[in-house]
Amino acid sequence: MARKAFAFAASAAVLVPPARALAHSFGRLYNLPIPVWLYLYGAAAALALSFVIVAYFVTEPSAVRSRRTVPIDEADWVRGLRLLPALRLASVCALLACLATGFFGTNDPYANFNMTFFWVVFVLGFAYLTAFIGDLYAVINPWKLMVEAIERCSARGWRGRFAYPPQLAYYPALALYLTFIWIELFGAIRPFSLAALLLAYGVINLLGAWWVGKIAWFRYCEFFGVFFRLIAKMSPLAYMPVVGPGRGGRLRWRAPFTGLLDERAEHFSLVLFVLFMLSSTAFDGLRETVPWFDLWWMLL
Repeated sequence: MARKAFAFAASAAVLVPPARALAHSFGRLYNLPIPVWLYLYGAAAALALSFVIVAYFVTEPSAVRSRRTVPIDEADWVRGLRLLPALRLASVCALLACLATGFFGTNDPYANFNMTFFWVVFVLGFAYLTAFIGDLYAVINPWKLMVEAIERCSARGWRGRFAYPPQLAYYPALALYLTFIWIELFGAIRPFSLAALLLAYGVINLLGAWWVGKIAWFRYCEFFGVFFRLIAKMSPLAYMPVVGPGRGGRLRWRAPFTGLLDERAEHFSLVLFVLFMLSSTAFDGLRETVPWFDLWWMLL
């Protein structure tokens, strides 16, 4: 009798569909804060590792040896170029899908495509990918591709109505990045609001490129472009422009992180951008610690 009851219970457990498991996602789930010692050890280990990497690459013999580049086979380069149209189309389609699913899809962040794709695949995953394969975003930037598509229908093009003020440098990108981090940490974003923000950011890019020109806007003001360009300096893949007449360039292998030595920050605003990249990441970890939670609930 006991065996029959056990068999019946096991069969029922297999046939009943399981409930959805939500381990770590976008909802209002409460995650236990980590002990502060664990955060401090992790931060100290990351800092120590960064000093080891810097100490290795700034020494003159290591720097000279590591900054040598090896050209990539021409056939591989040509095959890679053939993938660009498909990647560009996929980039624009992914942005349009985020807008469509946000405006017309479910407002459940667990079930909507745009929340997972934007926050996990793009913001997080693509940042790691850029550190390995270089600044792919520069050639598949969906907002830039849309500007170029509109440019083909415009007689004057997107050369800008006013010259970009040199003193502004990267401050517009820094301001947009500050806004983005604030929204990420404190905005309680849902699919609809994410789609609205992406649409607003697209309008900002269109107006900015129209106002100061496509080249200046996407170099100094479009913060995702600045963000991924900085991360790409750690990549073992380097895009080397061709010197002389003509346009284009070649891909070359280099030692990882040596791209950080190739040029100095061209403006103080770029230094501030880098510092904010580091500090916002540090704060994102700090707010998961026990002291932060104690302070948060004490203030509430």
